[in-house]
Amino acid sequence: MQVFVNDRDLGALDARGATVGEVVEALGVHFDPRDLVVGVDLDGEAFAAGDEALYSRRTAAGVGRLAVTTNPPEQVAARLRGQVVASLEVIAAKAESAAGCFRRAESQRAQQILATLFDELRLALVLDLQVAVVGRRDAVIALDAVESVASDLLSAQQRSAVREMPAILEERLAPMLRGFARA
Repeated sequence: MQVFVNDRDLGALDARGATVGEVVEALGVHFDPRDLVVGVDLDGEAFAAGDEALYSRRTAAGVGRLAVTTNPPEQVAARLRGQVVASLEVIAAKAESAAGCFRRAESQRAQQILATLFDELRLALVLDLQVAVVGRRDAVIALDAVESVASDLLSAQQRSAVREMPAILEERLAPMLRGFARA
């Protein structure tokens, strides 16, 4: 197998008896130990960092070309921060969509959108906190502000105060999320 790390040709490697994951791990001596593996290419089939389960257990014996790409944590964090920001825009749009459904008395559809919105917001919060740790920066999302709006939304939901929901979603949640995205 021909091996590359960050486009640098390391030469041929006899990997019989090893898995691709073991080879990638062994290649760690060829890049900065602080760097993170962000991509693995096996004979032209590209895998992202999160796809490790798809390639790591494969036998390395049949691979003709292995290319590993790494990046410093700060660079990875900057890219992921962009994903957090993009997700905030999508979640804000869903808040406005749910508000519209509530106004049109489409409560079941509005509740479905809210369920998706809360799940996506939870994932964005988790990713944002992880990115903040990796990037050694503050989180984009102010957790206390989200908790306050979420608490008001849940309270209105429990009281079946359907008329309050659009205002909370459009006037508080969506602008707040867009504000985090702009900051």
